[in-house]
Amino acid sequence: MNVTAEHITRIADFAEARIDEQFTGDLASRHWDKDPVARSLRALRRVVQEIRSKSALEDQRADPNLSVAVNVALTYAWGELVGVAQQWDDHPDYLPEFALLAHQLEATP
Repeated sequence: MNVTAEHITRIADFAEARIDEQFTGDLASRHWDKDPVARSLRALRRVVQEIRSKSALEDQRADPNLSVAVNVALTYAWGELVGVAQQWDDHPDYLPEFALLAHQLEATP
């Protein structure tokens, strides 16, 4: 039981915040236009939100018939979000845990 809903939430929040930064300040008009970069960012946000939704499965982990499937789903979700978050590994809010493999998370608070 390495990856938890809290892990997924923390890394997804980080990724969404980085995406949202691209829609503020001088780039605020991106939210409404058909700019290809804005479209890509909105699509990326949807992907992050979809992956984040896997954290809801944690409630099913106690069911012995589902626990393996839940562990696989959360491990996969973590790995996908790590790939997204690593694009901002130089950001001051990037946490060292975002570079860990799922099985390494157990050792982190």
